[in-house]
Amino acid sequence: MTHRTLLTVAAVMSACLAAAQTQPQFDAASLKPGDSAFVPGVSVQMKGGPGTSDPGRITYTQFGFKALLMRAWDVQIDQLIGPAFTGRTGNDWYTITATMPPDTTKERFRLMLQNLLTERFQLKFHHETRDFPGYELVVSNGGPKLKPTVHDTDPEAPANPGFPKFDADGFIIMPPGPGQNFVIGHGAGRARFQAQTMAEFALGLSGFLNRGLGADPAAPNPRILDKTSLTGKYDFALAFDCPPCQGITPAMRAQAPLLAEHDAVAGAPAAAAQDPGSGLPNIFNALEKQLGLKLVKVKDVPVDMLVIDHAEKVPLGD
Repeated sequence: MTHRTLLTVAAVMSACLAAAQTQPQFDAASLKPGDSAFVPGVSVQMKGGPGTSDPGRITYTQFGFKALLMRAWDVQIDQLIGPAFTGRTGNDWYTITATMPPDTTKERFRLMLQNLLTERFQLKFHHETRDFPGYELVVSNGGPKLKPTVHDTDPEAPANPGFPKFDADGFIIMPPGPGQNFVIGHGAGRARFQAQTMAEFALGLSGFLNRGLGADPAAPNPRILDKTSLTGKYDFALAFDCPPCQGITPAMRAQAPLLAEHDAVAGAPAAAAQDPGSGLPNIFNALEKQLGLKLVKVKDVPVDMLVIDHAEKVPLGD
């Protein structure tokens, strides 16, 4: 090997090392397998990070593998294709604590999280584009029927740690701030939204739409584009006919002691043994009558898919 070749190889290696070192990294990070048990009020908690009251630190407690990927790459669950170890047992749960400069942007934070997951799980992945059904969310002719949000505070910490509490309508009592509640049963879907933008509502509405239409649970959720031109935050509720929405049956409760304990502590309403039907309008009519909004079908929407080709189940490091 000539002297010039050696210099070229050294230059390439140096450039690669420099590129790796310039990738956004957390100041310090710990990623560990979580506890094997689901703990109400503890599991699946997300605290801190850009845009919160603690922007220089995150604590993600007992998150599933797919949930971490969704957070890092800003994708929905139906945009992920990959390993099966995403359940709620053993090392399928992971806990992350990490620190970063308090002025870190959301975009740079996601890159930091991507790099951490790629390194610790030894990820190999690629992207594909697939077409999903598309709709536009618009204001109906009568105008919107939405209540502007009065109180919008940081909802990171639950008001009552442990089992959630329910109101008389079966909804979880949420602290002030952005949030969504979805209750199913009696062939109906009932949703309550708190401090939501129309873009956030459009994102969550796609899953409700599939349920309300009785679509195959494995079918991709339609992509709904916010075209309302409404820029505020709103509090509102939506109730619609949903034949597949049967709720938790007595037989399911008998086989799940945790549910029985949960109901005793939180005061959750009892499930009906048989579903008599809802008598509610379908989701399209419910949107227009209750919220003054409507969905307009458009051509399919191209969606970026994150395909995980390889991932270690037990992360490297601490």
